[in-house]
Amino acid sequence: MEVEGGGYSNLVLKNRLGGLEGRDKSFAAALVLGTLEHRLTLDYALSSFVPRSLEKLDREVLCCLRLGLYQALYMDGIPVSAAVSESVKLCRSLKKSSAAGMVNAVLRRASAFEAEEIDNIKDRRERLSVKYSLCDELAEMLSQQYGESAEEIMEAFFSKPRSTVRVNALRTTPEALIDELAESGIEAVSCALEGALEIRSGDWLASAPLLRGDMRAQTAVWALAPQRGERVLDMCAAPGGKTLTAAQLMGNEGEIVALDRSERRLSLLREQAALEGVSIIKALCRDAGEYEDEAGFDRVLCDAPCSGYGEIAAKPELRYKSPELNAGLYAIQKKLLERGARLLKKGGRLVYSTCTLDSRENEEAIAELLKPGSGFKSDTASGEGGFRKILPQKGDPEGFFIASFSKIW
Repeated sequence: MEVEGGGYSNLVLKNRLGGLEGRDKSFAAALVLGTLEHRLTLDYALSSFVPRSLEKLDREVLCCLRLGLYQALYMDGIPVSAAVSESVKLCRSLKKSSAAGMVNAVLRRASAFEAEEIDNIKDRRERLSVKYSLCDELAEMLSQQYGESAEEIMEAFFSKPRSTVRVNALRTTPEALIDELAESGIEAVSCALEGALEIRSGDWLASAPLLRGDMRAQTAVWALAPQRGERVLDMCAAPGGKTLTAAQLMGNEGEIVALDRSERRLSLLREQAALEGVSIIKALCRDAGEYEDEAGFDRVLCDAPCSGYGEIAAKPELRYKSPELNAGLYAIQKKLLERGARLLKKGGRLVYSTCTLDSRENEEAIAELLKPGSGFKSDTASGEGGFRKILPQKGDPEGFFIASFSKIW
């Protein structure tokens, strides 16, 4: 209920599950995330058995139904009888005893739902929305932009995201950290990106040496390729993973100006920099779109605020965020890109990155820099078309976009 009210699933779980440990904590997290992930599919199954429309049910009762049906349909280790009885108990504990009989009857009948029934939905947009549990506007956007590949992307959203962490190159090496973690019962392996590890097993969230950092953010910094002694601008710095990785690549020599509009988030960045032994970061609470600097920068990273659709596997609440609500983002992204281009020195490098799949936030955002006479050229390392676009795939559901440019004049 808290997530559906606007909370971020990762933060809500962190706050709510603090009193649980081990299997109980893992089970609760899996149940909450799984129910959020399959919400539209669950609602479709429930709608045939609930006496009135789902919208008219008390929120607590609807959540009990969703949680119970998720266990019955998707969690193989839980008997249907247990899923039903626990949901009824939960309903009563929430002082909704009058609905307990309905919850019991609906779940017993709905637990026989067959996923193949969804394929009989005639309207394609509705079928994709229900099958992959995406709001219909998002399903339509993906279908229009990706054609035959759209369903593969939607299917990939159900894959479990990889747990990746970055290595503080100022303090240790990937090999040494792998050995250190193994002593704590955490299995980590090298991954495709230099300076990062993939966690295979173990309670790594409680491990102090580990620095969280998704692959997309790390890849953007490697595309930026900051050098020792350079002056670097990170336009949207907090929470700081990209900034700190850049500082490590620079050997903690030079200067990084890190901008963000949140002083609280910047204070966390400063604290983390001190813990990691990084001293070259100048964190400023500024609107990057308005920032002025006469000296200019050798490298500019514009990791722009975006709709985040490349992170749906890790943030299931994004499944129900309509692209129609994102119009304001397009202007912000272009403004940041224009300002970053202006602040870059001649011969410098600009990297624009997002964690979304919407071409309006990606290809269309960089279109001006790709035009002849823009004063920029795309770096061949960015990939065909002047950019690199990673699409979610089964087993590796993270999607992101990176474009790199050199300033000619």
